[in-house]
Amino acid sequence: MLMGGLCAGLVMVDLFSRPIPESSIPRSRRGVLFLAYLIIIGGLIGALTLFSRELTAAQEVPPFITILIPVCGYLLISGLALLAGTLLSHPLRWTLGGHILISLIAAFTAALALIGSSSDLMIPILIAFGSAIIGGFAARWEYVSFAFKDRERTGSAPEPFTDTGPNATIIPSRTSPTTPSTFPTELLEKYANPELIGVGGIARVFRAENTISGESVALKIPVQFNETAGKCFMKEIKAWEDLNHENIVSIHEVNILPVPYVEMEYIAQSLADLKKPLTPEGAARTIRGIAEGLAYAHSQGIIHRDIKPQNILITETGVPKITDWGMSKVMGAYMPHTITGFSLSYAAPEQIAPDTFGDTDQRTDIYQLGVVFYELLTRRIISEESPLPSDSVPGTYPLDGIVKRCLEKDKEKRIQVADDLIAAIDQYISGEIETGRYEVFEE
Repeated sequence: MLMGGLCAGLVMVDLFSRPIPESSIPRSRRGVLFLAYLIIIGGLIGALTLFSRELTAAQEVPPFITILIPVCGYLLISGLALLAGTLLSHPLRWTLGGHILISLIAAFTAALALIGSSSDLMIPILIAFGSAIIGGFAARWEYVSFAFKDRERTGSAPEPFTDTGPNATIIPSRTSPTTPSTFPTELLEKYANPELIGVGGIARVFRAENTISGESVALKIPVQFNETAGKCFMKEIKAWEDLNHENIVSIHEVNILPVPYVEMEYIAQSLADLKKPLTPEGAARTIRGIAEGLAYAHSQGIIHRDIKPQNILITETGVPKITDWGMSKVMGAYMPHTITGFSLSYAAPEQIAPDTFGDTDQRTDIYQLGVVFYELLTRRIISEESPLPSDSVPGTYPLDGIVKRCLEKDKEKRIQVADDLIAAIDQYISGEIETGRYEVFEE
């Protein structure tokens, strides 16, 4: 019985050294497990009593009985602990694991002991066998219940029979059943209450609380962790992290461990969320802010190539900020022609037909910004032959020339640089462009 005594110490430590959770096992399961452990304990007590009575009278101990008795002693002790743990809804991980293993050993040993044993020992052996089987199933059921609880809390399976490892650092108060399963558990120590707010071609964006600074931030994390996704992700970040401008979403931190991610400022709404059409002056001021950000990026040798309302975030004070530089490239760098990865509704002619209209450059951003401008003024996306904005909204006539020059298919006829677009909008805001008497960029 020495083994049973040693195991008793482990069982007691397991029972009284671990914190009690709010609800590890549902109430209905606790009732079923309580009855199961009562049956196990009663059966084992009866089997050990019969063993002691029969073996006292026997001249020789049959094979395997010397192993079966201490194993049943351990199952009795751990069964009592699990009974108490069930009443307390207490996670006895070590005891559960040990009980499952020893139950299998007991069932196997009892089956062997049946061979060649006398008829007097058949009943206690069968009782021990039945108790071992019921105990194994009950412990396994309880362990699975804990496993599902851990999956709900952490978004991943728990590490069996241990409280160490990657999941040990997760603090329950920072997670909830609403934690997205796609959010890496490795980041839950630093970021609390993550919420999925956007999905792109290569990355997901989450809103979360930085537990160090306490502020809400946006986290951009690759959809897949492979070489191709990694190259695209790092290319975007390399272009983005050095862009420091009021009209460009700022990056707080870039890291590749424990998983690649970017922390950036969180802005709740985008241009796509605004009710359209905007007033002519409101649209002009918004486009001017975006053009300021593009002018700065162009001065750094970076073009965006995916300007659309979803990629323009709007602060609470109305400041537009450009985000998502995944399609950006360094001016003059060669990139294979492709029409994938950007929105066709906002694509410039050179993005769709590069053999006809040439390669992309800063004028590509100006064309896309012209499409956004047209949408803000008219609430429509341009078609192959779109009418001027004033054909739909008469009050936008002074802006017709600006929009038209942004949307020229021939890049040489298009507004050439963002600074020229800003100057034209400033003329409109200052009143220099008058209805019916002034055309912008007359030759």
